[in-house]
Amino acid sequence: MATSGTIGQTQIDTATLLEHVVRRCGVLPSVITGDQLDAMRNNLFLKLTALTNRGLNLWCIKKHVVAAVPYLERYPLAVGIVDVMRSLWRYGTYSPATSYVATSAIIDYGSGADTNAVSAVLTAPSAGDYHLVLESSPDGVSWTQRGSAVYPGAAVGDLLSVDSESALPLRYWRVRETVLAVTAAAATFTSAATEIPMAKYNKDVYQTLPNKGFASTQVLQFWFDKQDVRPYLWAWPTALNSGPQFVLWTQTQIQDVGDLSNQIQVPQRWLDAIINEVAAVTALELPAQLVPEGRAATLAEMSETSTRSAEDGERDGAPIRVNPRIGYYTR
Repeated sequence: MATSGTIGQTQIDTATLLEHVVRRCGVLPSVITGDQLDAMRNNLFLKLTALTNRGLNLWCIKKHVVAAVPYLERYPLAVGIVDVMRSLWRYGTYSPATSYVATSAIIDYGSGADTNAVSAVLTAPSAGDYHLVLESSPDGVSWTQRGSAVYPGAAVGDLLSVDSESALPLRYWRVRETVLAVTAAAATFTSAATEIPMAKYNKDVYQTLPNKGFASTQVLQFWFDKQDVRPYLWAWPTALNSGPQFVLWTQTQIQDVGDLSNQIQVPQRWLDAIINEVAAVTALELPAQLVPEGRAATLAEMSETSTRSAEDGERDGAPIRVNPRIGYYTR
């Protein structure tokens, strides 16, 4: 028996997904008006947003690296971050760039030494949307990309970090801006890095700290301040020196729906549940004469079943570890 020989290559754009929504409501797509289509697209956006509140979406776990600024208490985080699940304080050996060529800042570790640059921090020379890459080379001529990072809306002087995704030690490393026509003015490369877990405060504990501006060589705790648009990380103690970084493992919000020709940012294993979820709401909003009697109740039941199945499969397969924290006062 011949099979396709491919996995995950079938793509469903937003327009096709919404056509399935309409058909599951028992309605032909040809009778849907523009206003009703806009309402369905909004319902799709609302359902995707609501997934953040229902549990951990594994495909929305992202790594964010934030450069520490001396004596700074509050750090703005990227729009769309809804939780910081793990925060690590990274420190290491810091080496300033040895040369600047066009949009690149280059470090030569010299004497033929090969070093693994864990990350690079570029100081933004102007405002704009930055698309950084971190590259390495054995000879300073042939370069290979080791990591990338995007910083929309960066301001002049912002510290922009990009991590390496390879542990291969090489002599030459560079951080490069790939879109903006800017000239790099300052950059630092980190090697021999160590990462130490930080504790997570709630707002009550942080707000009652007697000396929030206390500075130290190591930041021990943080408070994740979830706001309506952009969240913030409040660090304590504040960083005493520049160079170290916050390594944040975060849960982010699912991307906006966008145009009908786009695809939604969910794995294929979730598509059937999303269609049923949107169809259950759409059946309540379409004119009653269009939706067959009893269809709304059927869709609600289908939605609950398919979503529960998708949520049950949203796990990484790792064993559960329970770490009791027993205080010194117990006997």
